[in-house]
Amino acid sequence: MFLSALEDTGLLDTVNRTRKITIFAPQDSAFDGRGAPDEEELNRYIHEELAFTPELGARSESCYDSKGSTTLVVTQKGKDILVNGAKVVKSNIIAKNGVIHYIEKVS
Repeated sequence: MFLSALEDTGLLDTVNRTRKITIFAPQDSAFDGRGAPDEEELNRYIHEELAFTPELGARSESCYDSKGSTTLVVTQKGKDILVNGAKVVKSNIIAKNGVIHYIEKVS
């Protein structure tokens, strides 16, 4: 659903042209009952630099700026890495120009 929303809002071309990008994409089930996210919401999950694990969980808390002018707060709780309180369920998915981390819910 995240990819479809990127296409629908016209952000997919921008994302594809951005080098060294990190996307924290909520998994499809996170949008159940909510509908597709709009451009503003999508931008909150895009960080315009690379951020791989284990760097994400290297400190107890790290902050990353999002394309949407918000802050992505990454914390570690035991073995789990959380982004704004949402657990990373699949990490380090390599894309041609960056990395994708799937998170369990909309944060």
